Amino acid sequence: MRDFATFRTSAIRYWERRRLVYNLLLVPPALFGYFTATELSVAVGDHSYVGILGIGLLFLVAAIGANVCYSTCYSLEFVFGSDEASSAWLRFGRRVALIAGIIFAMMLAVVGGRNIGLLEYQMHRASVDSSNTANPAVALFHWLPGTGAAESLIGIIQRQSAR
Repeated sequence: MRDFATFRTSAIRYWERRRLVYNLLLVPPALFGYFTATELSVAVGDHSYVGILGIGLLFLVAAIGANVCYSTCYSLEFVFGSDEASSAWLRFGRRVALIAGIIFAMMLAVVGGRNIGLLEYQMHRASVDSSNTANPAVALFHWLPGTGAAESLIGIIQRQSAR
């Protein structure tokens, strides 16, 4: 039978010692995504419509989301974990879960940083487009970050509203 108090303490000790490393490893990919998305806008002289405080708050929300996702490691711990010293989970399962989670989180951090960068320079575009457009759905799709899908949907909506 398991000693749940010891098992829980062991799991919390293992994962919480690595949370700071996890958070620090997500900073460079998030900044990479942000700066690659804003580089062109800054180069052509676009004006930021969110500001430093707004960008900081968006990154704070993203960091909170990343830490909520990190907390799912406890569900893995209690599904696959064992308090036996010879268990595969304690020998290499935790490490594999940590590395896989960090790699996945880094990919999401690049995308999240990119979306924050695009949001910084596209909020004004959406407000200008919505004031010049009779169809609010077109303004919504102008605001969406991305290239192909949003423009295709904009074209479809504009053709439908022209009929």
